[in-house]
Amino acid sequence: MTDLAQRLSSSHDIAAKTARLLQTRIKLAQERFNQRVKAAYDDHLTPLLSKPQSPWDLWAGLLADKRVQRIDPAPEQLAMLARVRADRDSAASRRPRVVASR
Repeated sequence: MTDLAQRLSSSHDIAAKTARLLQTRIKLAQERFNQRVKAAYDDHLTPLLSKPQSPWDLWAGLLADKRVQRIDPAPEQLAMLARVRADRDSAASRRPRVVASR
């Protein structure tokens, strides 16, 4: 009977140590996460919130982004445009030509 009592006691001790270890790790992970979130907020959002932009400024920035995209399209966009043009040209060449007679 003492062997069973020792096993139960040992099992309880191991479970308690595991629970303490898990609580400590979770607490440290939460603190690190909070520090990273605060650093990201300070680095990225604080400058934006310190000088808010008007809707016009946001719209002008969007228009500037669109102009840049039109001037310098991405390689994927160029490839897609080339495929569309090739498909259009091949379809046009297969289409029978209608010649008007006089």
